[in-house]
Amino acid sequence: MKKQITQIFCIVIVLLFASVALAKEIGTVVFLTPGAEVERNGKRVSLQLKDTIKENDIIHTDAAGRVKIFFNDDSSISIAKNSSININEYIEDGSNSAMHVNLTQGVARFISGKIVEQNPGGFEMKTPQATIGIRGTIITALIEQEKTITFVESSSKKDGVIVNGSIVPVGFKFDSLSNSVSKATAKDRAFLKANAANSSTSSESGNSGSGGSNSESSSDSESGDSTSSSDDSSSMASVATASTTQDAGGIVVENTTNELQSELKEKLRPILAEIDQENPTPIPPTPPGPNPPGPNPPGPTPPTTGTVSGTLNDTALNSNFGGTFSFNIDLNSGAINNARIDGVNRTTPTDTYSATGGTGTATNNGLNITGFSGNGTFYGQNRNIGSSSNMLGDGQHASLNKIKNGNTISGSYFIKQQGNNQNLDGGNFSGVKQ
Repeated sequence: MKKQITQIFCIVIVLLFASVALAKEIGTVVFLTPGAEVERNGKRVSLQLKDTIKENDIIHTDAAGRVKIFFNDDSSISIAKNSSININEYIEDGSNSAMHVNLTQGVARFISGKIVEQNPGGFEMKTPQATIGIRGTIITALIEQEKTITFVESSSKKDGVIVNGSIVPVGFKFDSLSNSVSKATAKDRAFLKANAANSSTSSESGNSGSGGSNSESSSDSESGDSTSSSDDSSSMASVATASTTQDAGGIVVENTTNELQSELKEKLRPILAEIDQENPTPIPPTPPGPNPPGPNPPGPTPPTTGTVSGTLNDTALNSNFGGTFSFNIDLNSGAINNARIDGVNRTTPTDTYSATGGTGTATNNGLNITGFSGNGTFYGQNRNIGSSSNMLGDGQHASLNKIKNGNTISGSYFIKQQGNNQNLDGGNFSGVKQ
């Protein structure tokens, strides 16, 4: 009997060591500053440039550390200072591909790759307060003061990102403490811009800098491209053969063949230029000359058109649909055109619809949009959308003046089936002029 127990014990030990030895190599460190460690099999060691990352690794950074990892599927994660993230699962298997990570503290920025292309529901990022689903997306997650704020920077999917069951469109953020979706502010954009520049993977800088928030993002010099990170990264083979330099407190990759870093820097330029246009640097006034100044020139002409966009919340039919809407408006006449509503079922993501071509008017008495057309899948059944589908708002909540002044408007919407006008979806909308 004792001999049998010994044999069983030996077999268990062999199996345990075999599982450790077979841990998958899933990515490579392509940027870091001193102060980044990997925890593997209960041991923590300092990370070095080009180190291999394996499944179940936990990455830690201290007050000076930052690190970026390129994965085999061309996705990437950039990890800011004072952060910890666990790569729980990584599977490359066609439609069964999956990647699950757990951000326990700090800031991390994720750009999706081939895993999400092959299986749109295969990626999940968890924090202590939020569960984030990625669909061809660039997102930044920030944990601070017992809450998680998720910024959606880009998405190839019209419905955006699902966070704790709520749909968050591009340009919006989700606050786990208030369980609310709101438009990213100028301060938020400045925070993302500052941290993108301060975590540049180009050889110009390895320093970290301060942003517009209590924490710093590790946003790298990636593109705002909405499809996948395969467009802003070279192959893993090119990373493995790249040379390295130590520069300004950070270690960066240099590659003279594929020029990985310069490509990333160039792709970031249009993003920063767009943000600069939204938040221009003030120009100091010219001091007066010896002659008295003349009359002030006329101010800028106010815009005559605008685009209103926002989110949907199904409250009327309890069908678990949500989504986004947008329309163009003449701010002088209140005429509305090109209105569209895009919906997705939170529990059954294959149920989606698009209603486009809506027209209508907005006055100080309210808003009325009809004339939609389109189709979609509702509970697995294809349905055509009728022109009686509508968006309605009263003068108190959706007037033309509220739209002009940039205030949030709200109202109700209904998606109706062509022919019999049966309600397919309905609820409330909320949005603002861009």
